[in-house]
Amino acid sequence: MESKPTKLRVLCLYGMNNTIESFQLMTEPLRERYGNLIEFVYINGPILLDPEVYPPEAGFLKKGIKGPFRAWLQRYNADDLTTEEKAQIQRTLQPFGETPDDKGYMTGFDESLQTLIKAFREQGPFDGVLSFSQGSSMYRYFNWWTQVKKREEHRDIKLPRFHMMFAGTTYVNAMVKVDGVWYRHGDHPCQIETLHVYGKKDPFFGLCEAETLLFKPITVVVHQEGHKIPKEHTPDNQKIIDDFVASKNREKNERPKL
Repeated sequence: MESKPTKLRVLCLYGMNNTIESFQLMTEPLRERYGNLIEFVYINGPILLDPEVYPPEAGFLKKGIKGPFRAWLQRYNADDLTTEEKAQIQRTLQPFGETPDDKGYMTGFDESLQTLIKAFREQGPFDGVLSFSQGSSMYRYFNWWTQVKKREEHRDIKLPRFHMMFAGTTYVNAMVKVDGVWYRHGDHPCQIETLHVYGKKDPFFGLCEAETLLFKPITVVVHQEGHKIPKEHTPDNQKIIDDFVASKNREKNERPKL
């Protein structure tokens, strides 16, 4: 008697101004199509957003999703930078011919890194990651921090084998603060097999294209919609996504059980 195939365990990382409940709604088309192949694991980002500053999407409110709405990172006021921080940023940017005035600033990575590290240690291992918008950048920084910057402290963490990214963006003009140091946002590529799905009408289309350059190997699907997870795809695009998911599931079930 053949054993039942094991589902892929996939960690789901939402974008700005979301909750687990809202991201479950956004990913409903994926859950319906791949529920027999994937176990979707959702976690919350640690940053609570002020609804007066970041108004929730009307569609979520109409569905009765009340929040609190969250994020992995948020904007930081450059006027709050200390003299020491400005000097460190200047040193970092000088080799690239850039100045602090050219940049925006984002914080939240410290809290978010700890949230992801905790999830991987307590709820992992995960076969893959499914991300939307800033969730893709968050995973990339997690990968860099645990596998390059602080590898010795995180050798116990087993990395996923693939990343499914919808409208994944990199903030090409942003500096991000991690462990007290400011880094250029796009300086840390990630070695993981990745499916990039993004739309021609996405206002962040250029940032989505920039994010594809920071992962490899990659498969790219470009649809005709905006900054979203589409409910439907063209037959050709759907086949690419289906084949990607099926191949990852097959690889998992063909690996020898330890």
